[in-house]
Amino acid sequence: MNLIRSEKITVRDGRSLLDVRGSNFDAVLLIDGRPLLYHWSDCMGSVAQYLVYSMTPDAAQTVLSFRASFGSAAIGDASLALYLAPVLPALAPSEYALNYYEAPQAYDIVEFDNRWDVTKDAVGYYPGCASFVTTQPTSSLSGERISFYEQRIQKGERPILLTVSVEEGWSDFVIDGHHKLAAYTRTHTPPHYLSIQ
Repeated sequence: MNLIRSEKITVRDGRSLLDVRGSNFDAVLLIDGRPLLYHWSDCMGSVAQYLVYSMTPDAAQTVLSFRASFGSAAIGDASLALYLAPVLPALAPSEYALNYYEAPQAYDIVEFDNRWDVTKDAVGYYPGCASFVTTQPTSSLSGERISFYEQRIQKGERPILLTVSVEEGWSDFVIDGHHKLAAYTRTHTPPHYLSIQ
């Protein structure tokens, strides 16, 4: 990953609607205190991970509210905290690193669709230099919206994905930017993403 910029911030009065806990071996994404997804080491002597989603209608609605509040304009010279101002009050009180990256040319996407059964389905995957774990089913993506971002990327723009992860985590949970990520993949362009760690 190519780190473009980084900032440290402290969130003191966050509402804990969005939280991520764990380490590089295991991490859980919490939405309003409830686990949305969890990944952990398979403990087989490698970096392989298992992942489960537990998307509920309430959690899905909360994630959608984050997507609606996050801007897609270029970051420019503004502070990363200012860029993320609509999202920061939703975080749990803590210290955070805001890291703006360009992903490597080779990255992984861990995704699911609307056939996912939270009572029995799990995914096995190997995290790489950049592993993006989606929080929106692929079946809900709009081809028209993906094409819109493809055209912008081909013109040289770099729309920003918003992710959260634990410090030194092996995977980033995508909070906003699923259409952008699909467009980056189609154009074989490394994504630009802003990670809250």
